[in-house]
Amino acid sequence: MKTIKRRGAFVQYADETWGIDTKVKVGDTFLHFGKKGYPTLGAAKADFERAKAEFISSRSLNKTQVCIFDELLAEYAKMRALVVNETTVVNCDQSVFRNYFLPTFGGKLLRDCLNQEAIRIWYESLVGNPRLSQNKKQKVITRMKDLLKFAYSRKFMDAVSFQDCDVILYQVKGKKTAKTERVIWTAEEEYAFMSSIEDKKDYVTFAVFLACGARLGEFLGLQPKCFDREKQRIRIEQQAITLQGKGTYLTDKLKTHDSYRSVILPKAVSDLLCDYIDALGIADDEFIFFESDRGVPMGRTTFRRKLYRYCDKAGVRRINPHASRHIQATRLAGVCRNGQEIEAAARRLGHSPEMFMNTYAKHTSEETETALLGRLAEA
Repeated sequence: MKTIKRRGAFVQYADETWGIDTKVKVGDTFLHFGKKGYPTLGAAKADFERAKAEFISSRSLNKTQVCIFDELLAEYAKMRALVVNETTVVNCDQSVFRNYFLPTFGGKLLRDCLNQEAIRIWYESLVGNPRLSQNKKQKVITRMKDLLKFAYSRKFMDAVSFQDCDVILYQVKGKKTAKTERVIWTAEEEYAFMSSIEDKKDYVTFAVFLACGARLGEFLGLQPKCFDREKQRIRIEQQAITLQGKGTYLTDKLKTHDSYRSVILPKAVSDLLCDYIDALGIADDEFIFFESDRGVPMGRTTFRRKLYRYCDKAGVRRINPHASRHIQATRLAGVCRNGQEIEAAARRLGHSPEMFMNTYAKHTSEETETALLGRLAEA
């Protein structure tokens, strides 16, 4: 009904009756509060406090009675975006929500979702799906457990309901199989790979990539302003990311705090990069490694296609782009002799020393194992 007059929280309608039309705070959220049918403004004012208390009480008793699952998911996604890398939230989390949460719970009241029976049915359907790998099932279950914790912390469910639902979600454990050894190139393989590249632009691209140990997004996001020619250093302070529905764009948000770093290039590679930038006349705000448009970084798919083509041409084992970090980490770990050198190696890769030793430097090769056995025999 059309309003013809407003007096603060009160409005008069076309039929000359009065009503309440305002917002009130319920918990940490402001909700719209409206009520119609008062014959006079005085009657509306006289009933305001009672009607307001009744409204707040009805919304505060239990969120499961008034909220739908999609609202919980939206709040959870907003919280995740504050603490998790944007690519994870958009590409990974949204995929889980869209494929495994919303088909079952979308549009339903929380009271029909956050209960033992509903979660049990969802869980059994998930783990019984033969098309999903054990790893995928485990990731989805972990995200659901995290969502339930969030729902309990934000009072979308009580302690008893949370416990009842949480105990149903057993971790999925598949049959253990031997771990596939990560491909770590030897120095000879890297030389053969580089020797197979005849295109000058591609040669500089992979020479810099293998030398700097950057993540692929960090590498593709490099611009001339990130390169200090005098000190032969590359500042890694931005990355090119690709998000579903958003395309590829540049952001200054890196994976961790340690990811912001400055990396020294070998002099030969630094000279190559200087000549490359000068020859193409690449401006400071353009991308060093591009396809046709200098304002757009080279695509991840294009980079991988080039990498695999030269691997096959050189007759060396294929590696994925991230393996270049493992190759450099393994070689750095092999020459580190003290804590200070380990810290420098970790900083070069954008990690803490503990992460460097536990995640990257733990890879071994047959050459490393043979050397250890030789030293053992001599002892």
